[in-house]
Amino acid sequence: MRRQLYRFSLFLMLIVTAQLFGCVQPKLSEPPNQRRQIFQEIYPYTAEQARAILAKEFPAVPAEQREQWLKGRNIANAKIDGQKRYFSEMVKNIKFRNIPLFQKDSNAMARYRQMYQVIKPYIYSKFKLPAWQNYRNPRTYHGTTIVDIPRRELPKKGLFRLWLPLPVLTAAQTDVRIISIAPAKYIRSDPTIDRDIGLVYMEIPLEELKGNLKARLEFSFKRLEQRFQVDPARVGEYDRESELYKRYTRSYGNTRITPAIRGLAKEIVGREKNPYLAARLIYDHVVQKIKYSFMPHDVLWPRGQPESVFVHEHGWGDCGAQSLYFSALCRAVGIPARTTGGFQLLRGEFGSHFWAEFYLPGYGWVPVDTSVAQLPYYLPELTARQKQDYIDFFFAGLDNRRCVLQKDIDVPLIPPADGLVSLPMAIQFPAALCEGMERVPGSVVYEHAKMYLR
Repeated sequence: MRRQLYRFSLFLMLIVTAQLFGCVQPKLSEPPNQRRQIFQEIYPYTAEQARAILAKEFPAVPAEQREQWLKGRNIANAKIDGQKRYFSEMVKNIKFRNIPLFQKDSNAMARYRQMYQVIKPYIYSKFKLPAWQNYRNPRTYHGTTIVDIPRRELPKKGLFRLWLPLPVLTAAQTDVRIISIAPAKYIRSDPTIDRDIGLVYMEIPLEELKGNLKARLEFSFKRLEQRFQVDPARVGEYDRESELYKRYTRSYGNTRITPAIRGLAKEIVGREKNPYLAARLIYDHVVQKIKYSFMPHDVLWPRGQPESVFVHEHGWGDCGAQSLYFSALCRAVGIPARTTGGFQLLRGEFGSHFWAEFYLPGYGWVPVDTSVAQLPYYLPELTARQKQDYIDFFFAGLDNRRCVLQKDIDVPLIPPADGLVSLPMAIQFPAALCEGMERVPGSVVYEHAKMYLR
């Protein structure tokens, strides 16, 4: 999915106490004027403007139905100065949740059909792996990140802090190489490719900057396709005292487990005790029940509500939110799980994406992608068998058109940020902080940075 489709919404919320989340919340600050900018940018429409947009976009839909969309939780909204304003992505979300309307969008349908054709060879591959071999079909990628911020966009003085994302080493992602970083003089900590999140950290003293703020990063990595052939009878027992088990079954950050989430997880798995089979029941529930929609991500952690709770209460979410919900449901029944962040490379470009992994003794981290698995619901030409084959593939299987930047969505930046970056849960795009800036640093970087894939 294209990067611009994932420019997530943000809005002003009070930071919820650490007691509410059951963990210690980092002490983060954010200038009030920047919060207001974010709020107004992501919730731009008044009720009158929203009605006009919906009437123009959906003229065949009765006015009563369009009015219903504006009520309750159908469209994300917030109050600014006592006036309700509506989410910038409301039109796209209405299409996602109303498949007949989505199918009238020829451009969206063309993208989904193209994605299906890219994935189809993976699903119906004739190549047979030994039962013990979970990785195959390596593919090498080369990436370039370029930041070029006009000098006029920056304060005359101060420290501009910049985090550039890097691929990390995993079982399915190998041979990560940093080809070049420039200007090297701004690097303040060693690049991390062997930890939970991949980053290059720079500090640029603005008083020394004569021209534009420029940075360039080149890297390459090898990605393998994942095909786990799990025999449920051979799944081992969890070491419940291990650090891994405790870390990935806890309620924390965006992967919050409420009593309601725990109760639903138990209801979904019923009497099933095998973690592989239980995870499949949870996967099917998310794919079938949680409708795909873009999210107002920065309404959530750490400015407000955890993502897993939002999805549980609203019944919809995008790739990251669905993955967090899957992880929370797994954790609620004692299955270690995490949400992985990075890129989807299906269309020959860096497209922000998240998926999930659950841990099985004897097998390791097993991937699932609930949101990509929902794609066939939108393609009427597919048979029921083709749709099911597609859904089945993304449980314990993953294509090699991926790039992992963070193994877990809830890990902090390296070094940790002492302020709120634009989207603290994700690092698919350069993150930034700078005291004294009127505009949100992350928004400025977004406008003046590009990532290229070859």
